[in-house]
Amino acid sequence: MPRGWLLDAIPLHGGGLDLVMKTGDRIIHHRVDPGFRGYIKPWVPAESLARDLMSSRYVRKAWVEEWLEPPYYRRGADIVVFETSDYYVLKKMLSQAPRLGAGEPVNTVPDPLIETLWRLGAKPSSLIDLEDRRARIIDDESNSPFTWAEIIEVYGEIEVPGLEFASHVIIRGDWGEDRVAVEELPVYLSGKHYDVLIASQSTLASLVSRGYDPSRISWVRIDRSTAFTGIHGLIMWSRLSYTPLRMLSGASIGKVLTTIEALEARRKKYLAVPGHGRVEPWRPLRELLRYDRGGAVYSPRPGLYWGICQIDFNSLYPSIIAKYNISGETVDDPSCHDAVRLPGTGHRICFERRGIVSQVLERLVNLREELKNKLMETSDPFMKAVLDEKQSSIKWILVASFGYLGYRKSMFGSIMAHETVASLDRYIIDTARRVVEERDCSVIHVLVDSLFIKHPEEITCEELRDLIVGATGFKAKVEADYKWLYIPATKKGLGAANRYYGALRSGGVKIKGVMAARKDTPPIVREAQEEAIKTLSRADDPETFKELLREAHGVIDEYSEKIRRGDVEPWKLVIRRRISKPSRKPSTQSGSLAMLMVGQALEAAYIVGPGRRLIPTREYSGSYDREYYLELLENARRELPVPGEARLF
Repeated sequence: MPRGWLLDAIPLHGGGLDLVMKTGDRIIHHRVDPGFRGYIKPWVPAESLARDLMSSRYVRKAWVEEWLEPPYYRRGADIVVFETSDYYVLKKMLSQAPRLGAGEPVNTVPDPLIETLWRLGAKPSSLIDLEDRRARIIDDESNSPFTWAEIIEVYGEIEVPGLEFASHVIIRGDWGEDRVAVEELPVYLSGKHYDVLIASQSTLASLVSRGYDPSRISWVRIDRSTAFTGIHGLIMWSRLSYTPLRMLSGASIGKVLTTIEALEARRKKYLAVPGHGRVEPWRPLRELLRYDRGGAVYSPRPGLYWGICQIDFNSLYPSIIAKYNISGETVDDPSCHDAVRLPGTGHRICFERRGIVSQVLERLVNLREELKNKLMETSDPFMKAVLDEKQSSIKWILVASFGYLGYRKSMFGSIMAHETVASLDRYIIDTARRVVEERDCSVIHVLVDSLFIKHPEEITCEELRDLIVGATGFKAKVEADYKWLYIPATKKGLGAANRYYGALRSGGVKIKGVMAARKDTPPIVREAQEEAIKTLSRADDPETFKELLREAHGVIDEYSEKIRRGDVEPWKLVIRRRISKPSRKPSTQSGSLAMLMVGQALEAAYIVGPGRRLIPTREYSGSYDREYYLELLENARRELPVPGEARLF
């Protein structure tokens, strides 16, 4: 009875499945043959197709089952299910089914390998026992059971997108971290082997070009440039979606979420049909204008505000979906006898049965809350980092869940479900606004699930939070208690909806959206704006703020002189930028960036040289376009208040 941590699962040519397991310091292989299943919605009599499939030497059994069809899963359909021991034969048979006139393949999501592991009970990245044709999960909560390393490319003191742009790398793993020169990396890696290696595709390709085979370094390789999380978050995704780590390399968050939802659909015998869609019904223009809008976002007045509380709802959109049973099949179901039209929305929600999206997101919201509670209870720095990465990995799924609900290729959502959530969000935010205004407070800004509230000194942020929770029924937290908050103006003179910064009563500053918070801002400009904002953070009243404002602009002046003198370390000039559609025309900015791309990576790190020529970091010789960097610095200055402008105070 083999026992081990399931590192990988590989379909074998000729049949069966190789389970790659970690036991102690050893990697063991165990062959199982649970059978891979295919599903076909027949265009011929179902029983006849099942008999025809049974006549194939590759099919060991075939039968007919009734499954429920989208979009509302009310109507049953006969589906032919067949099983074969060979994964590759299964894929070929499914691809040929329409051409041979047999029928339409369904339940193709998730991948048959993932469904097989789910049926087997073999949860990847978990400790399992194998017993006959079933696996027993012994441990699916421990931290990473695998040895791992992450290669982080660095130029100076900042990360860059590949070895071609880097001066050295940081190798981080379960042992700690090492700093290695780029030229010495192949030698450093010689003789080492990790279960999991996290590195950008361009770095792996560079190792190959230097004569080093990455397959010798590790069993599983994860593309770091597309990963939203680290090893502990990836293991969390792997366990939630029954997906081997190898298959998560380059996987989108939407794919992880859809896999989890599709496995839930299997339990209910709901067909997963990619692209089935739900056609939005015709509606009058008046109704569209009223309901077909996004979530609550205010256009705030630009300026400086004193005494501001920022109250954030906890995962508001996913919580709305979970609480109100919102899913593609539960919104506007014409056959539902227990439907409710909730305040603020023009759609009816069915409560006769639990929706797939609602059920999955409720589990994820509860799991994240559980991890956050553990995070608050532990004092061990290592465990804090691990738990934070785990809860953050779930947060990414929850953040993506609302957008994916209305995505045209979403299998379990619909535009109507997406619209319902946005409508309820606006209703909840409006309820929160009204209850705080009753206490002589004013909401100066709203950003989706955050309220910025100006309040009298006698009312605390905690009191405001409790008022909002009591009025709305949704959990919220005090995200920030600002002495002052500044919202810069856009070019049109309006308040920037997603740019602000402020001084916290507890000390320090919070900066969002402005140049100091943007990834494509060169460090010299980011450093200047951060220092200027920190200077302003010392102000406890408007008069002091006015005095410090001149000092803050003086900070920008000092950095301007540094740039003019050429007294800037090279790494502080580096700009990192991504492009989505590379052009090869050198005359365009996109074209200039495309010339710097490495392999398929759509990201570059460069310094702007004389004549605004883009210079890859490792080719930089010491001369830069001073006027260009001064322009960027002036853009950062424009995000500060203007001295003497009374309306700001």
